[in-house]
Amino acid sequence: MNAEPIPPGGPRRRSIIPLLVILTAGGLFLWGQARDSELTRTVAETARRAALSVCDSTPMPASLHWTVSEFKSTFIGAIEPACAGGNPERPIGATAVPGDREDRDGKATHIVTVSHGAVPLLQMRVHALEPDLITVIGWSRP
Repeated sequence: MNAEPIPPGGPRRRSIIPLLVILTAGGLFLWGQARDSELTRTVAETARRAALSVCDSTPMPASLHWTVSEFKSTFIGAIEPACAGGNPERPIGATAVPGDREDRDGKATHIVTVSHGAVPLLQMRVHALEPDLITVIGWSRP
């Protein structure tokens, strides 16, 4: 026979490389998911703080930007009725979910719903890739 002897540890080393590639890819995927969910939480919290600033007559978060000034006035108009009364059982809150899918032509990375208790007041389409720059690009009333 013309068989070459297999050096010790040869095939074992080759089987470790695909495992390392899979572990690295999995780690990068999990890191990306955690980063996206943290950004979604930040977008929702920024919208909530902006709504509370309407009630408190304080400046809105500096990271929140409006593409059209009417979006800001509409936001304020939708929030102001919820400010009266200040019922602690019906707090002002905000939730954010991922926005447009990549295969569509939309540009919203998140859809944010601002609510008073369980009553939605306003939905905003926002574009946010970083927590320091959240841009409102559209809105609707639920």
